[in-house]
Amino acid sequence: MGDLFLSPNGRIGSVAFIRAGYILILAATALNLLKMFAPALAPALALFSMLLVYPWVVIWIKRLHNGSKRGGGVFLYILVYFIVLLISISIVLFNFGDGDFSEIVNAFISEEISQTEYMRQIEVLAQELALPILIAGILSSIATLFVGDKTIPNDPGDNQYGPEDTVFD
Repeated sequence: MGDLFLSPNGRIGSVAFIRAGYILILAATALNLLKMFAPALAPALALFSMLLVYPWVVIWIKRLHNGSKRGGGVFLYILVYFIVLLISISIVLFNFGDGDFSEIVNAFISEEISQTEYMRQIEVLAQELALPILIAGILSSIATLFVGDKTIPNDPGDNQYGPEDTVFD
């Protein structure tokens, strides 16, 4: 299984890709929940969260290879994920923040608060809304995983990225 997450060489089919994505989503969720319940560990947990980017890139490259596509296409899916995530978090901030987000932004724009105070208030609001933001992140990951998977065709048989038998389905 380590090769699945650590080496961008080879191919994976749709089923293995979805399963690997779920494993990474569960790992990120566990790290974020731990961060919520043990804030003192936040810096170390943030590092572990950043380390999860590499396995995500690896499984996307392998999935692209299975569709006879170049691995560089992963950047498109990363961009799509961040757009979906930004929209999801914005929805959370505007709908669950009781207007606090709008007030903070307006106060900063009208120069009633400094940039330092603006960042502090945004951080406090993010901590208060940590669970809805986490759920938005999970849903964004799942949506990108499924939509991305459906946009990459399965290439039966051998291709330039390896023989069909290297597909982990």
